[in-house]
Amino acid sequence: MNPSKFYIFLILLLWSPGVRAGADAQNGVLDLRGQRLDAPIDLKGSWAFYWESFVTPNQLSAYEAKRTLIPVPSLWTQTKEKYPTFGYGTYHLRVLMDKPVPIALYFPASIWSSSRIFVDGQEVARYGKLGTSPETSVGGQGSKLHPLTPSQNTFDIVIQVANYEIFLAGMNKAPVIGTLEALNLMRFQKVCLDVFIIGALFIMGIYHLCLFSLRRSDPSTLFFGLLCLGVGSYLSVTRDGLLMTVMPNVSFNMRLRLYNITWMAGAPMFAWFTHCIFPRSYTRWVPIIMSVAAIFFVGLASLTHPRFFVGYTLIFQILTTLMTFYTVGAILYAWIKKVEGAGVFLIGIMFMMVSALADMASVQGYINLPAMGGFGLFAFIFFQSYMIARKFSFAFKRVKISERAIHKLSDELKREHDKVKSLNTNLERLVEEKTRDIRSIMAHIPLGIFMIKPDFKIHKDHSRHLQDIFLVPPEQLDQATATDLLFQHSTLTSDARSQALSTLDSTLGENALNFEVNAHTLPTEIHQVVHDRARVFDVTWNVIEDAEQNVDKVLVTMRDVTELRKLQERSKDQQEELEFLGEILNISSERFLRFIQSCQTFIQENNRLIHSQGMRAQNLEVLKVLFINMHTIKGAARSLYFKRMTQVFHDVEQYYATLQKDKNVVWDLVRMERDLKEAEQIVGLYEQIAREKLGRTNTQSRQVEFHLDLVQSFYQDIRETTRGKQLPADVVDMLDRMKFTLHAKLFKSVDVVLGDLVECLPVLAKDLHKECPAVHVDHEGVLVGEKAEEVFRRVFVHLLRNSMDHGLETAEERIKHGKTPEGQICIQLVQQTNRMHLIYHDDGRGLHVTRIRDIGLARGLISPDGQHTPAALAELIFDSGLSTANQVSDISGRGVGMDAVRSFLREAAGGITLKLGDELQPGYFAFQFLIDLPLDLFEFSTHMQNQRVA
Repeated sequence: MNPSKFYIFLILLLWSPGVRAGADAQNGVLDLRGQRLDAPIDLKGSWAFYWESFVTPNQLSAYEAKRTLIPVPSLWTQTKEKYPTFGYGTYHLRVLMDKPVPIALYFPASIWSSSRIFVDGQEVARYGKLGTSPETSVGGQGSKLHPLTPSQNTFDIVIQVANYEIFLAGMNKAPVIGTLEALNLMRFQKVCLDVFIIGALFIMGIYHLCLFSLRRSDPSTLFFGLLCLGVGSYLSVTRDGLLMTVMPNVSFNMRLRLYNITWMAGAPMFAWFTHCIFPRSYTRWVPIIMSVAAIFFVGLASLTHPRFFVGYTLIFQILTTLMTFYTVGAILYAWIKKVEGAGVFLIGIMFMMVSALADMASVQGYINLPAMGGFGLFAFIFFQSYMIARKFSFAFKRVKISERAIHKLSDELKREHDKVKSLNTNLERLVEEKTRDIRSIMAHIPLGIFMIKPDFKIHKDHSRHLQDIFLVPPEQLDQATATDLLFQHSTLTSDARSQALSTLDSTLGENALNFEVNAHTLPTEIHQVVHDRARVFDVTWNVIEDAEQNVDKVLVTMRDVTELRKLQERSKDQQEELEFLGEILNISSERFLRFIQSCQTFIQENNRLIHSQGMRAQNLEVLKVLFINMHTIKGAARSLYFKRMTQVFHDVEQYYATLQKDKNVVWDLVRMERDLKEAEQIVGLYEQIAREKLGRTNTQSRQVEFHLDLVQSFYQDIRETTRGKQLPADVVDMLDRMKFTLHAKLFKSVDVVLGDLVECLPVLAKDLHKECPAVHVDHEGVLVGEKAEEVFRRVFVHLLRNSMDHGLETAEERIKHGKTPEGQICIQLVQQTNRMHLIYHDDGRGLHVTRIRDIGLARGLISPDGQHTPAALAELIFDSGLSTANQVSDISGRGVGMDAVRSFLREAAGGITLKLGDELQPGYFAFQFLIDLPLDLFEFSTHMQNQRVA
């Protein structure tokens, strides 16, 4: 059935002559003159209203002063005057006709409290008991069809209403006028439609409950059946439902209870049904919450008076509305994920949800519509039926296709039958040959192939190689338990063994589906150790089914992959070695060897400190030196882009940092030794790879033609010999050539040394998302000796990293302040008497003195009441642990950089000071580092240099 046909069917089902639109009442008068009454007409419009007065037809003129106007249908709480919910009043409408003719009036159950109806001066109906207070008023509700012939062409309709029951106050549905035949036809069509819808719902509900009783594994049929019965019951107790037609004497209070109980009980049933159909997209918590709420509110409606519980039903209506929107969203999500049936379910649910929301809005008086919940559920059921019918249609098509294929196959079988007859005489011979071939394969194939029987024994037909795998004689294989041979010498955990045994137990003799569901618990790789021999087996599991598709045996194939795994491990080690080689090849041999020597020196010092008395006494100064040493070589390793080494050093450094910050952490000397051993091993691994694969050895950096110390001694002797003495020209020339040769081996240009150090800047700039800065070096032909070179490498690794991380801004920030995108770092060397002075500065944002002051106050380094100059505050950067970085990173942020720099310089009989300049922006000051070192660490070339180092 095409869905478009269903829309036409639904329109025809809902169609009836209905109520014809006529002229609205104006100022309490409805003019029907000139209009035909052969079709029902709503008496809607502006009625006269008398608040807090029970007016009878003969008292209308006496109450003219209290007369106001009110729209019908509506609740008097929703009118412009907004009368109180609880109160009483009188509705009056005067009807004008051409002449007195037989007509009829139909008063629907539109008043949810007590009422009294007068037509043409006569009382025609009374529901409940009218009163002027809750104590004197008793609720009642009903519908009335009243035929009459007016005494004249004008008659009055007077309806007295008292509401002390619920929040629905007034007339939310207008009376209807027309001929008796038209009104009877209208009511008859409504009753027939209600009987059809309610009967269909009840039949569908009972049908699904029967389905659940036959197949309890699918609870969706239970909840769908209960939902159908609940909605059918709800439709029968609505204001004009079948209950009022069949049992008009049911009390008003009981009708209110039944009305609220039926719709509140249906909400959790729908939630449970939706969860059962789409468990992945519709959470279980929604039906649980709705069930708890429904139990509470149904109990409240059953045990309390309507005047109490009706007001609280609004809470449940809000919960139902939230559930509605969540349901639509969940099914829409399932539809997007292409869950089967979600599209049809979504269309049906939209019909039902819109009708349910319309019912709640109608009950609240916001709209005027008949009960639509049944029609919505009917549409939902139709779409479910359409989906099932579609599946059946596809199944029939597949059956037809299969039938044609079977016919074709039958013809082929007939042709093959003759061939089988011809081969039948040779069948035994062929079977024997095939059996012999299979046995030959099983005898020679280098695989362990066997079958596990239901009693967990090994089947007699197995490969001969199985004896070599399990290392047992043939007679024991037939008696041994397969799982014992598989798992007793394996390294599987007890939990993994238990899961595998449970899977085999639930598979053998049962449906093959159990194997498919639980096959993931069976190990695909088993490690065994037998007689100190470790072996690795690749294992596959398959099932052999009988005629009923139950598992008769489990086929297991084992392959020894021990050597393959060794090759894979060796390949992994070689891959790691290639990565290390790539890192080592990126730098020069000389620079790599200097770095390895530096690392070994620091690690040896840390090893000595860990075994010192100060460490056992938990001396923080010793711990500080450990941290500085590891922090320094970590920075150097990272500058050279040694990834694995940097990570090992960082992990060691992290533990030292934790001990410094948290005094409650226990000092684990065993861990320190283990960590330092790991650091020593990674350095040794890099050094070993460089030595064995690249031929890089430490002797290359410590020897020229003679040992470095001896060469240095020769050079000093020659320099002293030639100083201030008159020697023959040929001797002077020879000594100068010797001095020049030794000079080149002992001293390096500042450009070369600093050039090696600044090679790390592109890597740091990339990590910090900054432009690589330009480094300018200004010196007077200064050359650097071995000790000065070591000092430079220790000091500048911290200064350059601090400039990159703290000082220089990003390109966007620099452009914003009128600077070039890339920063500049300037280094100047100046000789003064017997000292060498180095001036270091960058053109970054400057020193954040305000931030330094705040940290100093927080740490108690300065007093809050003291007057501190910016220069005094700036000196705090040399304090251990002070850092202005927002977070700790691999680059900086530990607060030990400048403290380490000062320590290194003091070891070399040098020093460092900070010179503060102008304030660049609030809180930031320009600054320079002034470093001085002994002059005997340097040498001078014969010409001046002023060169930029890229």
